[in-house]
This record gives sequence, C-alpha cells and structure tokens, in this order.
Amino acid sequence: MNAEQWRLLGRLESRFEENQQDVSRAIDLAEFLKGLPEGRGALLNFLSQIQQKFPSSFKVAELSYRAYREIGEKEKADQFEKMLLDLKPEDLQDLRRKLLVFKEQNQPDRAGEELERYEKEKGRTVETLWMAGDLYATIDNQEKLLKVIEDLKAIKDQPNADIAIAALTMTTKGEQKENWEEAQKLITQSLKKDPSNMLAYRVFFLGSAKLQPSAESIHKVLDASIKANITEPFIFIEIMRLHLEYTIPLHNREIFEKLGALLPETEKPVINTIHALCCYFDNIGLARNILRMWLDPQGDGPNFSASLAQINNNLISSVESGVGISLSDNKDKLDELKKFLKENSINCMQRLIAQAPGNPDAYYQMGVLLQGYRDERAYQYYLKALEIRPDHVYAQFQIARMNDDEQNDIEAYERYRKIVNMVVVDPNIAVDAMMKASEIAIKYGWIEEAEEMLEKARTVLPSDPRVVTMLAKIYLKEAKIIGSDYALAQAMRYFMQAIAINPKNMEASYYLGHVFYINHQYLEAIRQFSDTAQKFQSVAILCDFWISRSYHQLYKNLLFSSEDFLTSAIKYAEYLRVMGEKVPEALEYLAELYEEANRKNESQALVSSIQGKLRKRDFVALDSENPGECRVLAVYAPQIVRSPDPAKPPERLFSRGSLGTLEVSYIPGGGGLLVTGNLGESFQNSIEVAYAFFKRHLESYGLVQNPDMDIHVDVPGWLPKYDGPSAGVALACSMISAFTGKKIPKNVTMTGEISMHGKVMPVGGIKEKVEATYGKGIDKIFIPKENKWDYLDMLLKDTTHELESVEVSQEEAGRNLPIVIAVDRIEQIIENLGIGIDESMIPKESTQEEPEK
Repeated sequence: MNAEQWRLLGRLESRFEENQQDVSRAIDLAEFLKGLPEGRGALLNFLSQIQQKFPSSFKVAELSYRAYREIGEKEKADQFEKMLLDLKPEDLQDLRRKLLVFKEQNQPDRAGEELERYEKEKGRTVETLWMAGDLYATIDNQEKLLKVIEDLKAIKDQPNADIAIAALTMTTKGEQKENWEEAQKLITQSLKKDPSNMLAYRVFFLGSAKLQPSAESIHKVLDASIKANITEPFIFIEIMRLHLEYTIPLHNREIFEKLGALLPETEKPVINTIHALCCYFDNIGLARNILRMWLDPQGDGPNFSASLAQINNNLISSVESGVGISLSDNKDKLDELKKFLKENSINCMQRLIAQAPGNPDAYYQMGVLLQGYRDERAYQYYLKALEIRPDHVYAQFQIARMNDDEQNDIEAYERYRKIVNMVVVDPNIAVDAMMKASEIAIKYGWIEEAEEMLEKARTVLPSDPRVVTMLAKIYLKEAKIIGSDYALAQAMRYFMQAIAINPKNMEASYYLGHVFYINHQYLEAIRQFSDTAQKFQSVAILCDFWISRSYHQLYKNLLFSSEDFLTSAIKYAEYLRVMGEKVPEALEYLAELYEEANRKNESQALVSSIQGKLRKRDFVALDSENPGECRVLAVYAPQIVRSPDPAKPPERLFSRGSLGTLEVSYIPGGGGLLVTGNLGESFQNSIEVAYAFFKRHLESYGLVQNPDMDIHVDVPGWLPKYDGPSAGVALACSMISAFTGKKIPKNVTMTGEISMHGKVMPVGGIKEKVEATYGKGIDKIFIPKENKWDYLDMLLKDTTHELESVEVSQEEAGRNLPIVIAVDRIEQIIENLGIGIDESMIPKESTQEEPEK
C-alpha cells in the first residue's frame, strides 16, 4: 500500500472503533479492505467479526456474499446467498441488490413479492416503480410494464420520474424508433430542468448504446453538461464517442477543452489527437478507431502511444502539403496547428515512456521523433536507450549519424565501430555503419581500416553495390595519391564488379573511366566516359570534360599524333560552355585548347568573355613570424602511433591532404645544407633538388651561399612522416625566403614537384590538398599548371552535386575556396610573393643581368 492508502485505512479503523454498533462504518471499512489486493486476510477476519456483530444485517450478508464469490470460496458464497433471500432489505440499495440476486437465480416471482412487500412497508416511489418495470421487462410482461409506466406518469412531478419513464419506454415492444425518440425528449427535458442529473446522462448513454440518438439530442446533452460544469470526464467521453460512432461531425472545441482540464496529463495526447482529427481534418473514421483503442484495456498501451505520435507526425505532413486539411489557408493558423501537433506528438512519446520506463525502444522512438523535428534533445534520449541496453544498435547508429552530421568525425567513427563489432541484428544497419566508418577512414587516410570495414561489409551483404563501389573508390584514391599500380588494378576490378551487380551504378561507371585515364588507357577512358554520359545525363558534363582530356592526352603523348585528337578534345570541351556562368574556368580550359590549335581569335574572344568572372578573392598578405617559414600542402602515409601507456588506445594520425609548416633558416655553419625532422626518403631527395635549384638561382644573380652559413631545413617533429616530391616548390621558396629575409605570407601555401632548373611539375592528390586548406586561414594556393584541370574537375563536381565527396561538403567548399594559381615555373611564385633577390642584394661589381622570367 502507498502512504495515502495507509492514512485512509487508519481513518476508517478509527471511525469504526469510535462506534462499533454502526453497521455503515463497518461496511465502509470492509469495502476498503475488499479493494486492497494485499488486504484479503484482514478482510476475511473482519467479515467474520462483523457477521457475528450484525447477524441480521442485509448489508453485511450481501457484502460477504460478494467478497466470497470474488475470492472463489463458492461454498461460503452460496451460504450467504441463501441468507440474503431471507433477510429484509434495509433501504432501496439493499432492495436493488436483493432483486439482482433473484434475477440471477431466475426467480422473478419472489422478486415481485419482495418488491410488493417493500412498497407496503415503505411506500411506492419512483425508484420502486422503476425496479418493478425492470423486472417486468426482464420477464417480458408487457402488460404490467405498461401499467408501471402509467403509474410513473401519475407521479411525473417527482424527481427522476421522467428518467424512469424514458428508461422503461425503451424496453417496451413495438416501434423501437418512436419509443427511443420519445425517451430522448424526456431525458433532454429532464436535463433542461436539472443539467446536473447524472442519472439522466447514464440513461441516455445506455439507450444510445443500442439505438442511434439524434444529433440534436446529443448536442442538447452536451450543452447541459457544459452548463452544469460537470466534472465527471466519462460524460464528455461518452458524448464524444456518440459523435464518432454515429459519424456525427464534432466541431465543438469545448468538449475537448473540458476533457483536457478533467483528464490526467497522460491522457491529454489522446484527446488532442482526436481533437485535431475532428476539428481540422474531418477524419472521423481515424478518430473513431483511436477512441475505441483507447477505451479498450487491451488496445491501449505502448504501441498505441507510438502510433499516436506517428499519426500526429503524419498530420504535420498533411498541413505542409495541404492534403486532407479542412483549415483555411491562413498561414498563422496553419503554423499554430503544426506547433500544436508537434508538441502533441512529443507528449504521445512521453506517454509511451511513462507506460514503459524500462524499455530502451521507448527512448529510441522518442529520439527518432525529436531528431525529425531537429530537436537537440534527441541525442539524450538515444543515450538513455543505450544506458538501458548498451547493444541497442539503432540508438548507437543514430548517435553516430548525429555526430557525423555535426562533423564530429572521431566520435562518429568510434560509434560506427561499436556497431561494426556488435552481433549483426539488422544487416542493412550494420553495412551502413561499416560504410560510414569507411568514409571517415578514407577522409583521414586510414586506408587499411577503411578496407577492413568494407571487406567485413562484403561478408554481411556480398551483393551490395555500395560496398563494392566504396572499396573501389578507396583503391582509386590510393592510386591517385601514391601512384600504386596494385591499387589501380584493384580499383578497376571492384568498379567492374559493382557495375556487374548493378549496371545502373553511376558512380562505378564514372570512376571506371578515371581508372582507365590514370592508367593511360585513353581510348578505353573515352569509351567508358561516353557510355556513362549516355546512361546518366546528370554527369554528362563531367564525362565530356574527361573525354576532352583523354583526346588531348592522345594528341600530346602519341609518337605519331593526329590533329584529329586535338579537334576532338575541342569538340567535347565545347560542351562545357553551358557551365560558363557557374564555372568560368571551364571556358578558360577551352580557350587554352583553341590557343594550342592556333585558333587565336576564338581563344582571345573567349578569354575576353570571362574576364571578371573568374573566381577571385581579396588577398591581404599576413606575415609569417620568420623568413623561411612556409605552409606546405602534402599527403603523407597513414600511421598508427602507439602510446607508451598500454592502457591508452593508439592515436590515429590522418593522412588526407594536410597542411603543415616547413621551417628553413639561414644560420652560421659551413656553407652547406642541414636537414632535421621526420622525413621519408623521397622527401629527402626533394630537399636535395630544391637546394640545387637554390644554388643555381643565386648563381643566376652572381651570388653564392656564404661559406660560413648553412641552409637549415626543419620539419617540426610532431608532424607525421612527410614523403613524396610534392613539397619541392615550398622547399625552394623557403630557402630563398631565408636567404633574402623576406617572409612568405602565412595565408599562402603551395604544392608541386620541382626540377633543378625551376620547372614546376605535376603531383597527385590535388583535390585532397586543396580541401585540406578549408577553414585553415589559407587564401592563396599555388599548384602546378599541369594540375590545373584536376582543379577544374573538382569545381565541376562541386557544381553538379551528383557525385558525393566524402571529404568535404559542397557548402563548405563554396565558403572556403581560396585563390588557386597554376604555375609552370617557380620564378612565377617567387615574383608573385615578392620574396626574390632585389638589386640591393647583388654585389655592385657584378655585371650579371637578371634572368628572364
């Protein structure tokens, strides 16, 4: 028992102890004990006590009969049933209960005799006549029933006489419809006199359960209940039920307001849903089904609450689409309705949680609902679901996705990995988690982990083309960055496999063309891109660009080349004209092809047309701290750095295109080169080449390195191991900056391989390197001229939005795109940045002229 029940029990016991001769006090205490599941023993003891104290009390005997029957002691129940038949009823309530016993035993004659005896002793009343009418209706004695009705009409002025006449009229044979209409008039007239008469409401609802009431009668009953300020919610629930069961439009909002005020908070979402369906959508059928389920103890429960939330959610969609809604086009009212439905759907889910507080699915479903409304509370409900059941894969997946959307990559990655390590419950969710984890791994260059995830995904859904395509894209990325023939062969294998699984796989078809292009199979690339353009119009522009590039490569690279290849390159580049407004660099590419084909007039006209349209940003140089410091773009191999503490997990160092800093100093030494830092072999070679260019550059001005000074190249030790030749231009510029003392702006970066003679040569991973600058304060990038069209490909993809980039969002790209300058000589960078050797540095006796730029 709860505290309130203990207090009530104490009061009832004290009241009985004050006067143990008062049978009503004994009955009150016994009835309370009877209602307590744990009070059975106390009830039986108390019944035994009061049976001895009140042996001739009808009330005690009747209560004992009911109690023994309910607990299954048939022998004792029968004993008290016999006693009841011989005991004298003390009041109308006792009489009614005794007549009920006679009715159960099918003894109408004895019931009639008992009724006559009571009337002789205590007089005839509306109540006794009503009981007599019920008795005659039960035994189908129409003559006596009609006689009772006439007797009631004779005392019509007595309270409830009209109600008794109405109730008995409904039981007479003959024209049921006319009888019911007459009964409705009597009831509504009675309620007009006394709108608080609960008996009238009950009789009306009893009759309405058998025969359809008129809409007018229902409205009069509703008006009476509102006028009397009835506080019994069942009255309004029944009125609502009659409207819905008999398909009578219900637009009276007062009934919903009354129920909202009278019902507990947990039930308000049900009423609010019915309210919306009736008053805004005229969907009585759905409202009727909801009411039936709510009133059915077997229908109401957690599933019902979840369905209610979904219904409210669907209604919001109807408001937004304008389908099925009866409300006007008033925007403010529609917005209010959407807000009402949104809050109600959330309250429906709160109802679900209250019904099943230990069920993790309840919290998960609330999270899904809130996430659909972009409500930040969704995250906490997912966490609560995981707190109850740590292996709740769906909650874990949603948390991972939310972190993914917020670009909390590491948290998202770890959440996806937890799903990957769980027992597979839902293959699609498991594979989605593996795919998402692999995308993040690709983004940060954890290639081996990405491969591991996707290989595992293939064991779960072997024929899922998404998995095979993603695996192929990993190998293609690896091939682009590090030039691996093995990776390129694997990319080709998996793209072909993905196309075999699904011939309509646009990504696989498009990127297979890239595999051929990188592998210098230009004719195959042309065929593949042509086929892709025909099948997938949305990427046709991208395919046309790469067909043009392939023809241009054939023109440049073949020993016995044909002008036809250049003509074809121009033909397909012409298709890029439609992108001229969005991507003017596409027209710049076409202009260069015209120039190469000696179509100078067309080239000049095109160049003139795009002047002022090329992407530009105001550039303000921001000084670095020291001369010789340079921001460098590079791609370095993925590494796992393990902590000396075995309890700490290994740290994953990303290897996407990355932005680091080179430091070159001109310091006292022996006139040579000093190198420190975490460097790979290829990077060491780049330093040697850059240093050779540096010395040649000084010589071109009649200068030499001071024999007492060293060029010191340092890469800060915390960085991952740099490798590859792509930092060559940055190294050379840093050496010259250190020598001249002129600082390289810290909002500038560069990439490109360098030759000893200062030529800037192409490198891999341009797209990754450019994306590495987003949000890092970089406003200008120098890239090799031969990589310029890789950058154009990136711009075209950003514009078409058809091929997803796992590295960066389109919105982020547009917001952060720096100035990109393509160069073929390092002197162009030196001049642009103003870090070169000026006249004041050249010895006066030197007659060497400055080299041409």
